[in-house]
Amino acid sequence: MKWIKRILITIVILVIGGAAGAIGASIAWHKLMSSFASTALVEVAVDARHLQSERVNEVLNRKTEAIPSLVQQLHSVHRRYLTEAQYNSALWAARRFYADPQMEIPSSIRSILDALPPQPPIACELGPQTQQGNHEGVEQTPGSDSERRADVP
Repeated sequence: MKWIKRILITIVILVIGGAAGAIGASIAWHKLMSSFASTALVEVAVDARHLQSERVNEVLNRKTEAIPSLVQQLHSVHRRYLTEAQYNSALWAARRFYADPQMEIPSSIRSILDALPPQPPIACELGPQTQQGNHEGVEQTPGSDSERRADVP
């Protein structure tokens, strides 16, 4: 009778350990895939924005059609595995694409993009004086690039 108890306890421990391992592996996998999804969204949004100015219609249309589904996927599937900075950065790239007055934000992602916090200025929007160290009017956040560069001689 005692050996049956030991066998059952061993089986229960193995099942619980296997389940815990499977859950841990699933979480790690989703974190990895979420990072790829975030990067893919940034890549597609940036490419579409650059191609927009060149009027390469075939590539532009393909990339433009991909953005809404990537935004939805990032928001509904991958958000919980990303840091707030990763999530916002990816969606800001998509929102910058739709900044052109001729581009209408699809209704399927409008609420997602409208819910984003304001985006801090990016280097190309700051102008030459600001890029050279005059940070007047630019709010600095802890860990910002300019703050990190301030320590570099």
